[in-house]
Amino acid sequence: MIAGQALTGIITAAIEGLSKRLDFSMPEVWNSAWLGLVIFFALGFILIYLPYKKMVEAGEYGEETEGQES
Repeated sequence: MIAGQALTGIITAAIEGLSKRLDFSMPEVWNSAWLGLVIFFALGFILIYLPYKKMVEAGEYGEETEGQES
């Protein structure tokens, strides 16, 4: 998360620098906390659902290994 925050800061600074140089402004919605919340849940969904789906398709979920008893 620290590396992601650093990369986001660099990208945001680059966009801000370009906006001043090219005389355009960033949309106000980019400064919204709601956008961050939507992105957070979207990434959470991607990072949980997709690997889980692959595990189920591969038959790895719910399979008992030798020597283990429930």
